[in-house]
Amino acid sequence: MNESWPSVENAQLVQATCGAILQACDPAPAVTRYCATLDSNGLPISLLGIGKAAVPMTRAALDALGDRASEVLVLTTGHPDAGSLSERAEILVGDHPLATERNTRNANRLLEYLQGSGGNDRILLVLLSGGGSALTTRPAAGLTLEDITRVSSLLMRRGCPIDELNCVRKHCERLKGGRMAALNPTRRTMVCVLSDVIGDPISTIASGPFAPDPTTYADAMNVLAKYDATHESGGITEYLRAGMEGKHEETPKPGDPLFDRVSHEIVLNNPHATLAAREALCEPDRIPTTLSAHTGSAQDAAHRLTHALGDHHAVVMGGEPVVGDVPEGSLGGPMQEAVLATALELESDLFDWLVVGFATDGRDGPTDAAGAAIDRAMLARARDRGLPLEEALGSHDTHRVLSDMDALIRTGPTGTNVNDVLFAIRR
Repeated sequence: MNESWPSVENAQLVQATCGAILQACDPAPAVTRYCATLDSNGLPISLLGIGKAAVPMTRAALDALGDRASEVLVLTTGHPDAGSLSERAEILVGDHPLATERNTRNANRLLEYLQGSGGNDRILLVLLSGGGSALTTRPAAGLTLEDITRVSSLLMRRGCPIDELNCVRKHCERLKGGRMAALNPTRRTMVCVLSDVIGDPISTIASGPFAPDPTTYADAMNVLAKYDATHESGGITEYLRAGMEGKHEETPKPGDPLFDRVSHEIVLNNPHATLAAREALCEPDRIPTTLSAHTGSAQDAAHRLTHALGDHHAVVMGGEPVVGDVPEGSLGGPMQEAVLATALELESDLFDWLVVGFATDGRDGPTDAAGAAIDRAMLARARDRGLPLEEALGSHDTHRVLSDMDALIRTGPTGTNVNDVLFAIRR
């Protein structure tokens, strides 16, 4: 996919800042540094890459470890460099954000890999990044892929945050919530993590496949009730109720000795992205302020950004905003919604401004855009054309109107995934 950038006056600044974010969040140097400290005690190393960043993470690990690494399996989304990774690597491509039949086939192959990866005479090095939840979908006994996707889709449309969504996934599937650790016989498992969850909870990132799970079947049922999703799949509701009654084994919990042989290390996260954006925007007369990460609604993120821009010449905010109550047929993403909402709030201000939202994985929501950028002149042109801006925002259907405005950022898959960055400047 060819890159395209919005037709704002300062498009070069937008492109340079997004480029600086991607450079700072490139997984390769971080994985190389991690591997340099890895002590395998002379044991061979099995490599397992899972997630949107699995290809560059695996390439860096192979380069760093050389002949010590073998038995390489990679589960990832579509990536332009996947075919050139290595003849030693078995690469399985799946879909995101909703799983398909090929995801379940890939998950079955992953189960075979885990159960046959060499026993106590090897170390398992896991290269984990966001997107891993969908890529490792293997429904629990008695549930179907349709059950999983129907409930996941409904929860996403209703603005369910990732920790709650993954709580449900962990209790309806076989490879999440620490279950991979239980399935793998290796002496030691080391998990190198690219975090796409604010706060870096290892039990939530990619649904914590090798991490102890503090949540329960009751917690998962509470999530369904909170988002009025108990009737979306009778199979899942019945399964969770049976789990609450002790009829299904719980996920492994904190304190389980199973995890004594598992270690996790976060090598990149959202603060790396926000720091890079701040440094790229910094000028002698423009010192950006950084807001705390935002995980609420995209429109609330817009309110925070707008308010802060009244007191500062530049503002940067990371996080993982959500969009809720999305009607069937509407298309957009949190960054696109936050940018349009911010622009409409800034419209009456007298100063010139630019607002940008960027999803570091190159995909904002279920769209082909990485985000959007709008300035005052672009918004004025949209008004002159009579584009339905407020209507698009109200129906969470921002993608189409932003495309008409030539406001979208398109990068294609970036090979990293550390959440989102919003930034704005004024003159």
